[in-house]
Amino acid sequence: MDLSEVYADGSDSNSFLAALETQTCWPVLAMLLHVECVEHGVHRGSVILADHSDLVRDVAFAAALPDAQREAHIREMVRRCVRYASQCTMMELITYLKTGRCD
Repeated sequence: MDLSEVYADGSDSNSFLAALETQTCWPVLAMLLHVECVEHGVHRGSVILADHSDLVRDVAFAAALPDAQREAHIREMVRRCVRYASQCTMMELITYLKTGRCD
């Protein structure tokens, strides 16, 4: 999903993210993929493990903002995530994908 689309109130991506909040049969994984550059057709960047509940609350807050403020909020949120996200090993990422938990 395009992050801007997730933050657009009433969009399909926004509704899908909110609908995941009510499901209980599997862990909900929230990951932000941040592409920092493209070199010779290879994308390089970060996979940021996010807390789904926090992301839903942030989306609900920002969806009500005017377009310019919402876009600025999204840029700031991505900047914070990239700057302050803790590093994890590949095994920790695989565990997260299997269980939905960061231990």
